[in-house]
Amino acid sequence: MLAMNAAGYETDLLSAVDTGFADDEDIPTHMKSYVSTACHMGIIHGTQTEEGLCFLPNETITRAEAAVMINSMLKADQPDVKPVFADMDSIPTWSMNAIYALNAIGIIDGTEGSSLNAGDVLDRAQAAQLLSGMMDAVNS
Repeated sequence: MLAMNAAGYETDLLSAVDTGFADDEDIPTHMKSYVSTACHMGIIHGTQTEEGLCFLPNETITRAEAAVMINSMLKADQPDVKPVFADMDSIPTWSMNAIYALNAIGIIDGTEGSSLNAGDVLDRAQAAQLLSGMMDAVNS
């Protein structure tokens, strides 16, 4: 919800009662429009489980997952020069383009020096930093 608002999507929300995810009953009612819109726009895709395609609203997300979602909203261009992080081998391949693009516009950077820690759970401070960077990018 906060990321979609930061990216300027708050006025384009679909009204949703059912998101279509198998775990729809676990998604708070006030979030369903955001989840439905994000899915419709290709920002989120869900996770395949035994119950079907689920949103998993109570799960944490990693820095890599956040980068992919944010870049799906902002559609930042790929930089000509790719950044190098000390932990490049641990960055999931599926997230690299998003991380490169967000790094180029100053939204995501390495932690603990030059490591990205892409697999680490996104904490509140990092989330706030990403949201602030998104708002700067949208408003520039």
